[in-house]
Amino acid sequence: LGFRHGNVHFNSRSNFDDDENDSIVSEEDTYYTFKFDEELDSKITKAKLEMDVAAGKFRIDDPVNDHLISFEAYSNIGPYNSNMVTNGNQADIFINMDDASVKSGTNRNRAHVKLNPKIDWDLHFNMGAADFRGNFQRFKVSNIDIDGGASSIKIKLGELQKETHIKMDAAAASIKIEIPEGAGCRISSDSFLVDLDLQGFAKDADGDYVSSNYKNSDQKVVIEIDAAI
Repeated sequence: LGFRHGNVHFNSRSNFDDDENDSIVSEEDTYYTFKFDEELDSKITKAKLEMDVAAGKFRIDDPVNDHLISFEAYSNIGPYNSNMVTNGNQADIFINMDDASVKSGTNRNRAHVKLNPKIDWDLHFNMGAADFRGNFQRFKVSNIDIDGGASSIKIKLGELQKETHIKMDAAAASIKIEIPEGAGCRISSDSFLVDLDLQGFAKDADGDYVSSNYKNSDQKVVIEIDAAI
C-alpha cells in the first residue's frame, strides 16, 4: 500500500489478425468497440456509476462538460452494455459486459471513462484482475468502492469533496492512494499491510490508523481495505 499526503450507445464488431502480436494472440479474435455518451440533464446533481467488468485496463481522468458521462472501450473478451435510470436529481448508470470470455495471454480490454465535474459521484467497480488508474482531482467524489481480483490500483483525490469514503476488497493487490496534504485521513484494514508508509499517522484504540489532523481538518478521507497487499 502506497499512500501520499441525445444518448449514444453502440457496439461495433470486427475480426482481424494482429500480426505484430502473433506471440500473444495466436488466432483471429473478435474485437468490440463500445461508445456510450449520456446527455446532461440540468436537474441531475448526483450520479452513481456501477461498472461490472472483467479483467482489463481502466482509466478515469479527463472531464466531460457537455455530457453526464462519456465511456469508450475496446475489447476482445466480450461486448459491453449500458443503462441509466433517473430518480429526481440522481442518475444511476450501469455498465457491464455480456458473457465475457477471458483467455490466458490473449485478453484485450481497455476502457476510458470521462465524468462531468459538476456532479457528485458515487463510484462502484466490480473487476477481475485489473490495472485501474483514477485521477479524481477535478471531480467531486463521495464514494469509491472497488471489488477486484489481483489488481494494480492507483487513486488520486483532489480538494473538491469535503468527505470521501474509499473501500477496497481485492485479492493480491498493489494499491497507491494519494490525497491532498491538508486532508485528514482514517485507514482501517483487516489485512496485513506489508508496505505501509504512513508518516504522521497514529494507531487508535480501534486499530485504525488516523492522521494527526483528522479531527480538525475541513476535508476528510476514510479508507477501508480488505486485500492481500
